[in-house]
Amino acid sequence: MDAMTSAVSIQRYTDETFPAFGVNKKQEISRLLFEIVRRDGCPVQAVLPERVQQSCSFRQVKAFLTKRRYPNMPAFQRRGLQRFLKIPEPCPIPDAESKACHFKPKRILVEEPLLADPLAQRLRRMLPGVPIELVVSYKQYCRQQAFSVAEYNRRAEVFFVVREKHQFWQACPCSKGSVSCGYAVLNLGQGCPFDCTYCFMQGYLNSPGIVFPSNINDFFRSLEAHGGPWRIGTGQFSDSLALDHFTEYSRHIIHFMRRHPDWFFEFKTKSDNISLLLEEDSSPNVCVGWSLNPERVVARDEQGTASLEQRLAAAQKCAGRGWRVSFHFDPIVYDEGWEEEYRGVVRRLFEAVPPERMAWISLGCLRMMPRLKQVMESRFPASRILGGELVPGYDGKLRYPLNVRRTIYKSMLNSIREEDEGVPVYLCMEQTEAWEGLPLERRLDRAVFSRRQ
Repeated sequence: MDAMTSAVSIQRYTDETFPAFGVNKKQEISRLLFEIVRRDGCPVQAVLPERVQQSCSFRQVKAFLTKRRYPNMPAFQRRGLQRFLKIPEPCPIPDAESKACHFKPKRILVEEPLLADPLAQRLRRMLPGVPIELVVSYKQYCRQQAFSVAEYNRRAEVFFVVREKHQFWQACPCSKGSVSCGYAVLNLGQGCPFDCTYCFMQGYLNSPGIVFPSNINDFFRSLEAHGGPWRIGTGQFSDSLALDHFTEYSRHIIHFMRRHPDWFFEFKTKSDNISLLLEEDSSPNVCVGWSLNPERVVARDEQGTASLEQRLAAAQKCAGRGWRVSFHFDPIVYDEGWEEEYRGVVRRLFEAVPPERMAWISLGCLRMMPRLKQVMESRFPASRILGGELVPGYDGKLRYPLNVRRTIYKSMLNSIREEDEGVPVYLCMEQTEAWEGLPLERRLDRAVFSRRQ
């Protein structure tokens, strides 16, 4: 049963089976049925036993469905759950490119004063067959457009060259109540050619393309005006290296960081696009970080990215050239066989890269704002990543229950410590209770970096 047929048949089934229920009650029952059918791959008619159907009691039907959907959740928590999200219409993404470095846009839009800018001219040379169009400004262009999931699916077809004026950097956007690791984000670009099912940027369907700021020196001046010291990186609103061959941002950043030895910079990526890095001499205060997941998760939920082996091979090359490297098991996906799969990735990681070259490893479980869920269901109707027991957490984001997350972190930390006792490990965007009892780095500072040099 395909996703659209499933959604239509579920709503029809609810209307016919429970005609006395009000609109909200029907929507809540349909949403629970939808999630169970997606997860279990069963026909909707097989979900409810006859005795529950015949009861015609909303309380009993909801209790049965909620228990089936969240079998490991305590009953008192299940009673408080409400499921009013509408079932979305599928709008699946087009086939993803196998590697971003082979990606080619269809249009390049440049703000009028920047046509002679070095970045615009570089794109013109690299992409001679791609038309360049002038716009008054990126913001004005966006105000004139209507956006939907379909437009977001085509975002990688358009490059924008802009002059950023305000949002140069920001403190890492931790949720309220999360333990901060002291990170800051350099907002150098927006948009990513990869299609990860869980990407938070899907929740903001207001970008018609991939945005490249041309005025990178203004970013550097803003950092220097603040004074530092910084632990900062790119990769929050775009992949740090996926399109580096177009922008050459990495060269500018490395040269800038050499002037600030007390600062620390990290490139975060899911690509193996490291050719420009390998042309530069390594710098002790710059590291290259890869997000890691088992290959099954990479293939299923990180479309267009480099494979696990390609990422580890790239990390090995960087480490071999003197670069420090970092790794992020984030998001960890909790499903059948997760523990052994992630243990295998940890073993493979330490086979590829000597621990003395590792700056740090972070751990974080799958999480998302509730509004993102419907976008994911629309763009990835066949994905099973939402089949886990994701419930509102301490910050309102959908998360695995705290006891599950603590089990995951303990297992991951044990696997890492079996390989090396010294590499710093910390949790990303987690509440204090998740850290309790685990020997983790509470805050990464210069003393931590020095231990690994």
